[in-house]
Amino acid sequence: MKMNRTYRFHPADYAIGETEKFYEDMAAKGWQLVKRGLYLSRFEKAEPEKRRYRVELSTTSAFDGTELPEEQIALYEECGWQFVTGASVINVFTAAEGSDAPEIYQDSTQQADTMKQLRRIYRGGWVIALIMVVLDVLAVLGIAGLLDWKLAMDIRKAWIIGTGLVLLVMLLYNQSAFRLLYAEYRIARLYRQMKKGQPLDHSPNKKHWPHRIASSLMWAAIGVAGVISLYQLVSSEHYLLPTEKEGPYLVLADFGVEGERKGMFRSVEECNRVEVSQSLICKVWDVRECVEDVMLYQDIYEFKDRETAYRYLETIVTDSTFADSLDDYQLVELEGLDLAYAGRVDYIAVKENYIYFFTLADKKIISPLEVLASKS
Repeated sequence: MKMNRTYRFHPADYAIGETEKFYEDMAAKGWQLVKRGLYLSRFEKAEPEKRRYRVELSTTSAFDGTELPEEQIALYEECGWQFVTGASVINVFTAAEGSDAPEIYQDSTQQADTMKQLRRIYRGGWVIALIMVVLDVLAVLGIAGLLDWKLAMDIRKAWIIGTGLVLLVMLLYNQSAFRLLYAEYRIARLYRQMKKGQPLDHSPNKKHWPHRIASSLMWAAIGVAGVISLYQLVSSEHYLLPTEKEGPYLVLADFGVEGERKGMFRSVEECNRVEVSQSLICKVWDVRECVEDVMLYQDIYEFKDRETAYRYLETIVTDSTFADSLDDYQLVELEGLDLAYAGRVDYIAVKENYIYFFTLADKKIISPLEVLASKS
């Protein structure tokens, strides 16, 4: 069964000449334009035909509507141009090759005046690009641990447990800023050329290799970050806390707390579960257990070496219930632990290449630090 419909990504709004050539090439292959969307154009199968396509820009914003005034469309159709479709500020007209339909614009400076709304849309590209540069700098400084702001520490924590996702988000935002910046450059250059009397090239052949290479590299990086994020997602494990522990975590039985596992404010499954994930930085165990009326929360981070664990220690403190930094904790000397800190309800320990973070509010029970040290 032959397909009578197809969809294709069309050139961006700022690439007016490329858009016209794209639709002409598709018509020559036997695909007539039916509908233009924001990113895709819909075509229907037809006999191959040489046709001319022209883009007319709407002077209203995309929010006010994209349709040209009916009288303007009627005037163009009287001249031999058939209105096909429109999206955003782009409106597409067509005429058969060899017809007597005159060019919509004989004066390039007059056509340049119709580009004001399109320039207004993309003008924010410079501002967005500048904002992204600032955010990139802040994110990099935060990830490197050179800023102690709360937001920077949160970004660094996200980097630890979800490296691929942080990369993906940063790359996507930067790609959007790059696209807007390039669009602003292209539309501003085209406007200046037309204002100087240079007519629009309706069939451009220039490939814009620097942009293509840069864009391809950026999309390749986005693809890699996406694969990393997907791998971390599908490789993550979520399961009920087993009777026999299967990881570096503690269980309440180690504290001498015996009894039936229960649910407190949540279901039994939610209060007694293990989540394991692997990022590019570390492996993380997120464990919860509730026995009788005792709740134990713990996050264990396995880094590649002890130095890396020390480097990220201050960042882990962002999980604290009542503390903002290690200065709010009391340093505890315990044999078997490289470092140990006790807070009001939170406890932090470094043991070889592991960082342990415990939350246990019941002061009648032995400290998690002492239990961990006793197992060394």
